[in-house]
Amino acid sequence: MKPNIIIFASLLTACVAAADPTEVQIGDGQISGLSLAPYDLVWSQCGAIEGVWSASPDLSERAVMIGDTMLRLTQSSDSEQGRSTSTAYLDRASLSPLRFERRMQPPEGAPARSIEHSLSGEGYRAVMRQGDMMREKEGPIGSNLYDGASLGLALSRLSFDTDIYSFQSSMIGMQATYSTIVTLAGRETVQHGDHTLDVLLVDVEWHHNELGDVYLPGPNESGGRYSIVQNPPAGVPYVLRYQTDTYVVEFKPDICPALIGSAD
Repeated sequence: MKPNIIIFASLLTACVAAADPTEVQIGDGQISGLSLAPYDLVWSQCGAIEGVWSASPDLSERAVMIGDTMLRLTQSSDSEQGRSTSTAYLDRASLSPLRFERRMQPPEGAPARSIEHSLSGEGYRAVMRQGDMMREKEGPIGSNLYDGASLGLALSRLSFDTDIYSFQSSMIGMQATYSTIVTLAGRETVQHGDHTLDVLLVDVEWHHNELGDVYLPGPNESGGRYSIVQNPPAGVPYVLRYQTDTYVVEFKPDICPALIGSAD
């Protein structure tokens, strides 16, 4: 049974005045992952087609601190295509991405597929394997861009002394880089068991550097909204929810329907 969370909305009603965002760069001291704590939690996932939400398999994520130098994030989910496991190794202090590993194990004993990206300041080197086959590739995406897939953790370390920030980020699996603008859109109070949580609502606008596409901010747009808890108690994640107009991953399924055949 997933924990019961009751939400009391207290959204900011004042519009954020147009202003130049505060630029955040990896290693400039505005974000440090040293205060992040280990966790091992499960989120629900779902997608929408023409406004109808359908459940997807749950997503588990485990964060492990390797000394003072490295943070290892491991995500896994199961589907009809098999089991997918993705691991990111980030510099613990700066959250600079250093290495990505992804392994897809198809059902019925078919050969597993894997891809490993090793990043430096100049770019990456990828090694792809399936059975006896191996390919290598190099590219320009480097360790000086925040990992878009774990951007919520970086956002949880921001002070939000100002309402608008800008980042350079990447999705290495999609071979894409982004100019990313994040805006503090509001706050809400969430009751979780005996804990009252202060939640930041952070809207994200992604500018695809290669294609020129713009993904607008907000929970009903393609850019999405993060619900961030900066100091969660044990058993509560730093990211309660990430929501776009067609995808949601959330700690408690307020939006996602139950997956048919799964236990509560």
